[in-house]
Amino acid sequence: MSESGQNEYDKIFFQYLKEEKVKDANKFRSEHPRYNPNLEKAPLVGKNFQCLNLSAAKSKDTDEIDVEKEVNLVDSDLWGVDLTGADLTGANCQGANFNHANFVNANLTQVNFDGASLRGADFSGAKFDNTKLHGANLFDAKNLPLEIIEKHCADLKNSLQT
Repeated sequence: MSESGQNEYDKIFFQYLKEEKVKDANKFRSEHPRYNPNLEKAPLVGKNFQCLNLSAAKSKDTDEIDVEKEVNLVDSDLWGVDLTGADLTGANCQGANFNHANFVNANLTQVNFDGASLRGADFSGAKFDNTKLHGANLFDAKNLPLEIIEKHCADLKNSLQT
């Protein structure tokens, strides 16, 4: 997709997000299957996007080398969101609700999930590297790598001892 096409699609998609019209946003995604939203420009902070389809979304503009902009999803309600194959590198997701979200094959490198609720989320094939999960609710989360579970349990134990 050309840069101008991407920008035009982002404008339309993000207008639906600003108005919290999840059904319209999902319909737009289904009508334009090759469109992958660039989340660094998305108006997502503190909004309610239950069941929003963000599969294959990206968190940074891959055309701008050495420029990383943070995706801010702090305190957003993204219950049941589909983030299959999404690149959320460096996203700030503190306190967000990702209950029953789909993170299959998502890149979660340096994502801050501190205090987030990830109950029942599916992490099949997700990439974790320096991902923060302090105080995150991982009850019933599926397919978490063992090292993530062990680190999260150690963090919980340490916080209870202080």
